[in-house]
Amino acid sequence: MHNLLLRQSTRNALIALGGALALLFCVAFLLGRASDAPNAVCIEQKEDLRLQREVILELENENIQLRIANLALRNKTLTLTENISRLPHPQSRVDLRDVFVGEREVLIKIPLAQEGIVAASNSMDPVLEENNIVLEVTPQSPAELYIGDIIIYQSGDSRVIHRIVDIGYDAEGWYAITKGDNNPLPDPAKVRFVQVLGVVIGIIY
Repeated sequence: MHNLLLRQSTRNALIALGGALALLFCVAFLLGRASDAPNAVCIEQKEDLRLQREVILELENENIQLRIANLALRNKTLTLTENISRLPHPQSRVDLRDVFVGEREVLIKIPLAQEGIVAASNSMDPVLEENNIVLEVTPQSPAELYIGDIIIYQSGDSRVIHRIVDIGYDAEGWYAITKGDNNPLPDPAKVRFVQVLGVVIGIIY
């Protein structure tokens, strides 16, 4: 009987010890989960900060590129304005007394004047653009052409409308150096008087 009670007491003690160990294991597990939570939050915050830095850097790079583009556009605009301001003015060929403005029509008395349509080209921007109407007359001699005049001349199979930027003489006689207002360089070849088809006396936009 005494041995039976001892065995029962030992069994109860073991059961109590097992329960205590199980309880300790559960507590330890919960504490471990609790300690991992701040680490997970910290990792997420670090990842958010990294993404924010990347976005800020990307925005800064885009802002720099935009500033560079704006500066280039500003310089181009200033250069174009400067070039336009330096262009010689065409020779005046229309007298005010020959211009009559009525209620329904405008009459300009210019003998042998012709009209032309500007083709698609950016070489004379912003003075001439596609589909602008130009009024022209045919000069009778080189003496009627001046630096600053806009002329139409034949170049191979094409008709070119550019400005005279220089006039000179060589072994072949009179020639003009022409250039599109929007072109960086003059035309490659000298223009002879026989190539000149007309000189612009008016532009209708």
